[in-house]
Amino acid sequence: MGQCRAQRQRLFQKLREQAERARRALTTETETVMAVTWRDERFELVVTPDELEERAAPLIVACASPSCDRCGTAASTPNRSARSFSSAARPACRWCARR
Repeated sequence: MGQCRAQRQRLFQKLREQAERARRALTTETETVMAVTWRDERFELVVTPDELEERAAPLIVACASPSCDRCGTAASTPNRSARSFSSAARPACRWCARR
């Protein structure tokens, strides 16, 4: 189980690096290729600035919102910023709050 988790973390690191490289390249180019080689297989994705922004939007929202301690989804917290919650007092998401 630990080995699988470590492999997944390496893959996510590669994806983060490619996303950052693409973000920087798209400041001067109209499109760029994100490429990751994983388990001897190459995966490529051609992205434009609009596509990268669209694909990154849910991640940005999730990072800006407090997350549920139970399931990790973004908690629904109207009128409160993510900074107003301490790590010990995070709200439950709308699904876990019903349980």
